[in-house]
Amino acid sequence: MSRLFAVIMVLFFGIMGTLFNNTHHPSGRTIEEAIERSGREVVSILHSEKVNDGEVVFYHKGINDGNAHSVAAGYVQKTNSGWKWVFGGEHTGIDEVTAQYFPSTKGYVKSPFPLAYGEILRGDIVSIGVLTKNSDIEKKARIVSNEKGKVWFVLLNSSEGILSKIIGYNQVGEIIFSSEYVEP
Repeated sequence: MSRLFAVIMVLFFGIMGTLFNNTHHPSGRTIEEAIERSGREVVSILHSEKVNDGEVVFYHKGINDGNAHSVAAGYVQKTNSGWKWVFGGEHTGIDEVTAQYFPSTKGYVKSPFPLAYGEILRGDIVSIGVLTKNSDIEKKARIVSNEKGKVWFVLLNSSEGILSKIIGYNQVGEIIFSSEYVEP
């Protein structure tokens, strides 16, 4: 009898734990659904980059009641119940290359950050390099483009410090864009 009671209690607490987790950390069947359940409006997914147990997603987010959009990024984690939004943010910009920096989330939530990313709005920029506060070695960013937009990103090490400068190059390797990053 006590063994049956123990099994029933384990099942009860397992079900309650799952319900609690799904209520306080809603998940979605798809990445887009998980982002939207976190209160963000996805206009279009620009790129998803696979990382350890999830994906870093770059997307256009609806703002101003859907009349405009910002470029956003976030980390979604694969769970037993689907995808769960973990951390991210967005920015708008009018510059030829937009930029945002996410610091390490160690001690807060598990994520692959720090991350520097942005959107390229100037067509002749074909590569991006970034400098960080603690390093004078330029890191090359990855660029992904499709019919919806063109984003750049680079996952950094915490020891490199925050993003400090973004450099854009044309097809022949000439610098055609340079901007200091000022953290908002």
